Amino acid sequence: NSPEATAYPNARPIVVRGKRTEPLADRMLLFVDDRTVEARRVEDGELLWPAELRLLGEMIVESQTTLDNRFPTRIAPSEPARGLVHGQTLVVNTRYGIHAVGLLTGRRLWSRRFNPPYAAHQNPAGSDSCIWIHDGYLISVDSYGHLEVARVESGTDVLWRRRVVDRHWQTVRATGDFLVLGDAGLQQVDVFRLSDGTHLGMCTFTQPSEPSHAVNVAVVDNAICGPASPQKVAAMELGTPGLERWPAVEVDDDLSQIFKPAEDVLAIADRTGGIKL
Repeated sequence: NSPEATAYPNARPIVVRGKRTEPLADRMLLFVDDRTVEARRVEDGELLWPAELRLLGEMIVESQTTLDNRFPTRIAPSEPARGLVHGQTLVVNTRYGIHAVGLLTGRRLWSRRFNPPYAAHQNPAGSDSCIWIHDGYLISVDSYGHLEVARVESGTDVLWRRRVVDRHWQTVRATGDFLVLGDAGLQQVDVFRLSDGTHLGMCTFTQPSEPSHAVNVAVVDNAICGPASPQKVAAMELGTPGLERWPAVEVDDDLSQIFKPAEDVLAIADRTGGIKL
């Protein structure tokens, strides 16, 4: 028999980052109306638990009118949401908070108010560009330019907070003891030390004038790599941002993309289809 297709109105599948732990082996996660997580059994779609993502202790989060005014652009419901997993804990953001949910039971573990950065044509809810988990730490950047670090198990207790004037970060990633924060165009990238919040410096990259042709930046072997010109990729030391790790690598045509086919391998693609490793 052919498998039956089931529609879940106003729901987006949640794609999780991190190692797939046992609670995810037999279930799928859905993000419903950008404010409820549902766990359903893969085999038959049976609802295992729902978790409404409210700020704990608050009856009303925000009016729908306020939300629509702040975030007028929404992507299609079929676009996946992103979540982060640490052990048996799921962390996901809404338009008003960051929330931790137990994967086994759907129990809400903690939540805190959070205003995600806004980017055109991107739904700010269910986005892992502005939140990240690394070595048990939850790292986030908000629309006010605040970088915050907390432990995953106690996400309401912020260990440290930083802000750099005139920076508008959209993305955050981590490797080792380094935090890497980029603006919307991936032209300015700041580096902080995870352990104590020290601002180590800034790298600048040269992106194409057409936003749709923007090239990724990638972190490999404690270096951050990004476009130095239309046909060159530079690698900067994370510990001393601005200091080149190795001479810029040149490709035969304009850069198409930078990506990591493996954890310790950097690939550079140009617009003719050529790739350098």
